Amino acid sequence: MKLVCGRSSTGNMAGFTIMEVLVAVTILGMAYLVILQSFSLSMQNIGRIDRSGSSRFEAMLEMEKHFLDITSDEEGEEAEGEIFVEDDSLKVIQFTDRQGLLFSLKLEKK
Repeated sequence: MKLVCGRSSTGNMAGFTIMEVLVAVTILGMAYLVILQSFSLSMQNIGRIDRSGSSRFEAMLEMEKHFLDITSDEEGEEAEGEIFVEDDSLKVIQFTDRQGLLFSLKLEKK
């Protein structure tokens, strides 16, 4: 059985056999599966990156909250820290938490 596409210059029927069409469709189907699998893998990686990015952002917020707890007193005003390093234009102040376990450094311009 031949699929007719037109007549050749010699007058014979020109076209593709069913087998040629099936092979072409099979090749296109396999290419589609490879592209679909690649797309799916990319979407999974984007999801992983998004989840790890949010957890990092939450950890940064928690660290900043802890830093604000260290550098402020109960009324919310800046706590007194001891000067760690001082220069003509800059100074580094060391703040220690209430338990004395953690400390943080703050850089200030004079």
